[in-house]
Amino acid sequence: MNYCDTVPNQLNAFFTSSNELRLLTNKARQLMALQQQLELVIPPSLQRGCRVIQLNQQTLVLSADNGAIASKLRQMTTEIAAKLRHTGSDITTIQILVQVSTPQHIAPLENRSISQSGKTQIAKLADELIDSPLKDALNRLVQQSKPK
Repeated sequence: MNYCDTVPNQLNAFFTSSNELRLLTNKARQLMALQQQLELVIPPSLQRGCRVIQLNQQTLVLSADNGAIASKLRQMTTEIAAKLRHTGSDITTIQILVQVSTPQHIAPLENRSISQSGKTQIAKLADELIDSPLKDALNRLVQQSKPK
């Protein structure tokens, strides 16, 4: 048996060594299972911005990354609770908290080029527009794009 095989066993032994740790471990497992069930019943667009943070008696507390996600979840609380009850969870109430998280680093978009015919078409469209922010943006796009 190597080191990597013994570490999980040692951790499991540690987490079951006292009643307090055993209760904490069971609670963490319960919340992780609820998170998995939640991800099955909410739309994919909400899954990344929503987390189970607490279950207190029959009240499930969810964290939303922003107000828009929280608003959509609030509209769906009755439906979510019903679907979770259908999976065996004894949830009667859902509370939504907004907890803004630090956004993950998003890799910058790679520079893309526009073909000469594309540039010509964009420039032609810009010429047909009245002076506006859109016209300015199209002109900048044509000037800044690299040749393909």
